[in-house]
Amino acid sequence: MGHKDGRENKASNGERRWEALAWGLLGAVLVLLLAMNLLWGDHWIDSDMAAEMIFSRLLAQEGKWIATENWYYSTEFRVLYTQLVMVPLFHVLGDWHMIRTITNLVTYLLLLGAYFYCMKPLKIRKSTVIFTSVILLLPFSETFLTHMQMGNTYMWHVLLILLAFGMFLRLSQPREGGAWRRGLTWGLYMALSVVCGLSGVRYLLALQVPLCITAGIYILKSGEFALMRKEFDASCAWRQIRGVLSQERLSYLLCSLLGLLCAGVGYVVNVAVLGHKFQFQMYDVTNFIKVFQGVLLERTQDTAGNLLQLFGYIEEKGFLSVRGLISLVAFGFLGGILFLTVRCARLLAGEQGESGPVGTESGRERGCFRLCHSRFILWFFVTAFVLNTFVFLFTTSTIVARYYITVFLFVLPLLCIYFTYEELPLDRLLLTLLLCGALGLTTAKCVYSFADKDKNQDRRPVAAFLEEQGYTFGYASYWNGNILTELTDGKVEVANIHEIDRMDPFTWSSPVKYYREGYHQGKTFLLLTDREAEEYARVPAVAAGRVVYEEQGYVVLHYDSTEEVLSFGTDISDTE
Repeated sequence: MGHKDGRENKASNGERRWEALAWGLLGAVLVLLLAMNLLWGDHWIDSDMAAEMIFSRLLAQEGKWIATENWYYSTEFRVLYTQLVMVPLFHVLGDWHMIRTITNLVTYLLLLGAYFYCMKPLKIRKSTVIFTSVILLLPFSETFLTHMQMGNTYMWHVLLILLAFGMFLRLSQPREGGAWRRGLTWGLYMALSVVCGLSGVRYLLALQVPLCITAGIYILKSGEFALMRKEFDASCAWRQIRGVLSQERLSYLLCSLLGLLCAGVGYVVNVAVLGHKFQFQMYDVTNFIKVFQGVLLERTQDTAGNLLQLFGYIEEKGFLSVRGLISLVAFGFLGGILFLTVRCARLLAGEQGESGPVGTESGRERGCFRLCHSRFILWFFVTAFVLNTFVFLFTTSTIVARYYITVFLFVLPLLCIYFTYEELPLDRLLLTLLLCGALGLTTAKCVYSFADKDKNQDRRPVAAFLEEQGYTFGYASYWNGNILTELTDGKVEVANIHEIDRMDPFTWSSPVKYYREGYHQGKTFLLLTDREAEEYARVPAVAAGRVVYEEQGYVVLHYDSTEEVLSFGTDISDTE
């Protein structure tokens, strides 16, 4: 007994050391992100990211917190998003850089909390969960750095999916928690599912639909279903079906169907109510593609390319260079994920659910639920990947690398599952070394590029000029519009122009008031790039402006009023 207690104490001490190391590494990553936010936080922001700050300021000005009819939304109606943090900050701060930094830091902590909450039902070793949470915050590719850690356009999507999935795992475990806690979890799960549906189809494709498909697959892959196929008897069909629908399988199915139902209710409200009250892109124009004339091949190439870019692939760079090495690592990441998926499938297929403290009923029960949840997560990841890839390949939906973030998020639980069930120490060590080496290399490269390359360097002088000369309103193409507002702490407002030759408005991610007649009185500017100024030099609107700035690739034209600018093109007020 003494030897056994000694071994247990030694293992416990070892686990505590691993936990301390994991917390230390996580803290170091948070410090790194804080430094990146403070020192170079606006290096890679663009007009899409700046739009979230302009939107939040508008809400603060109107005394609202979630939504407003005075905003042109983009691809979806976002209910729970960055405005939840930014709006209160706009009431007390005027420094937009500090508001973005605080918002990002708060979101990092919320994201970690959501991840720990999601992983807790798996009963995975704490140190393993903490180590994988580090990857959640690592800026190891330009896509992740831009849209997760710094731009914060996807962290809230990931956060909500983790919360909903964590609730799903708890509710599908019948004896988890007391009646009051389960009732609260049911209420929050249904409410969050409705909110997901209110936001559009994104969460349906990322969560609710894959959950239902996975629940069905989980039933079809059970040994009881295979036995029923062999020994099916119509006279006792109901008894056989009840045998297939064991408690945990039925729980998965019912929870997923309820989540889909609630999300469907939210989506109906999105289309029937919100779509008429607010202005955002609807998905009724998404069609199946033509599968001939090279269209399918082109979309296949685009999908494969975006998968590589998600993990750091850098196009048109030297093969024998640091960037070339990073591109090779991107292939390694995809190959590693394939290996991880196959290996986890084999490991879980051989398990019987008898893990946990030996000789205890609670230990066997915990091991059984962990095994069930692990198998479910594995099939969920595969299902979500196949479903989303199918949509990208066979519909006219936009294909961009960041759309896969919500899918590959579930590689982190797979890593936890692998390190829990893999019994070959050399394999665990090799995977750990390869993963640390690849992530360390790609993260170092991304952080260096982020610090060294200021993508807004040429915009800063023109932003400073406009602010110094007292310009408070003007027009520009979309990618030079919202970003100027953030760079000037909201002092310079910019309406979007789609076609400069016709001065057509681009009512996308911007306040409605920008396009209302009489909103701005006094001098107005039109910002063009050198290329735009040269291309549209003979356009009446451009020819009538007086050049007041021409440096570093940008040209600013002066007009006495907005009416003078708009007199040469489409009446923007007609677009409302």
